[in-house]
Amino acid sequence: MVEKSVKKILFLEQYAKISGGQKVLLSLIDGMKDDFDFCVVIPSPGALTGELEKRNIAYKYLPVGYYSLGKKNTWDVINYILRLPYLILKLCLIIDEEKPDLIYANAARTFVFATIASAIKKVPLIWHVHSIFDKGVSRKLCNYFGNHPIVKKIVVVSDAARLPLAALWSKTQNLHNCVDEQVYHPGLRLGPIRKSLAITDNIVLSMVGLLVEWKCVDDFIRAAQIVTESFPKARFLIVGDVLYDKKGESYKQYLMDMVQELGLERNVIFTGFRNDVPDIMREIDIFVIASKQPDPCPTSLLQAMASGPAVIATNFGGPAEIIKEGIDGLLYTACDYHELAEKMLQLIENRDECLKLAANAQQKIKERFNYYEYLNKIKSIIEGVL
Repeated sequence: MVEKSVKKILFLEQYAKISGGQKVLLSLIDGMKDDFDFCVVIPSPGALTGELEKRNIAYKYLPVGYYSLGKKNTWDVINYILRLPYLILKLCLIIDEEKPDLIYANAARTFVFATIASAIKKVPLIWHVHSIFDKGVSRKLCNYFGNHPIVKKIVVVSDAARLPLAALWSKTQNLHNCVDEQVYHPGLRLGPIRKSLAITDNIVLSMVGLLVEWKCVDDFIRAAQIVTESFPKARFLIVGDVLYDKKGESYKQYLMDMVQELGLERNVIFTGFRNDVPDIMREIDIFVIASKQPDPCPTSLLQAMASGPAVIATNFGGPAEIIKEGIDGLLYTACDYHELAEKMLQLIENRDECLKLAANAQQKIKERFNYYEYLNKIKSIIEGVL
């Protein structure tokens, strides 16, 4: 009897640091390592390479280039177009070396050159869309290249992400992100994080993620000023850092200057990137998503809902699909930090409501965002394409 060979998947990534999309990638690798061989294409050394090495996963470098994290400007478009021939050629060479059975583009910046290289090499391609292409050149490019027959399936993380790709409806499948409840779960509230930060007897509110302008960390800080007028012992953790661009560093400095100007040095704590986010999630009271642009399906929100804090998020995009207002979380109008402060105060002043929302959120995660069900659906998609 001939033993069936293991299929190889070539994953494509656009960041070397770890944010939501990269966490999804690692969860896929962890869940499917017994089913497939993997190689991951990443732009440079970084936190992601360290995680891949821990898992003994092969990787190759393909520098995608720098582009604005938010809305793309004219230079971003020109820079991408100029790099395309190199990216296509380099990916073709990697395909020749690795001989994958399937290419899995886990990042939007890889979609165009992945489609062209996959077509040249006749290797089937899956897109995993973690963004909302609601307008502009990006939306046009996705709809144009996504229509190519080499793109076999397009996984989108929310209805908000699927809607701009209506022309590709037959190829798209909505699959919200998931949470591994063995990693993210309630635990000791007064644990090592609070002790290390000397906040054992404080109400703790937190944001977790990249420090980018569209995530509106400044609104979180402005709301913090209002809350501390009534609760001076409240503490606000900002967990995360910038990527590698000057604009990001400028925004971070703006946030730190704002904290000083508002006299919140004792109340607002910048932790930088942390490797112990599951522990942090367990030890905070309230988690906040403050994005002023619709967030497709923030993994940090799902992780928080699984871990014990009550959650507050802006009322559009993925969070509006995930949270049922007043049942398992609270929603507020984006950019209205006064309303955000009101929601914070509502939960601080009513501990029973806070605990009720948190308990309902944990139950929703168990029922709708189960890690193993998610993996089975992804496996089914991959096997269908293969």
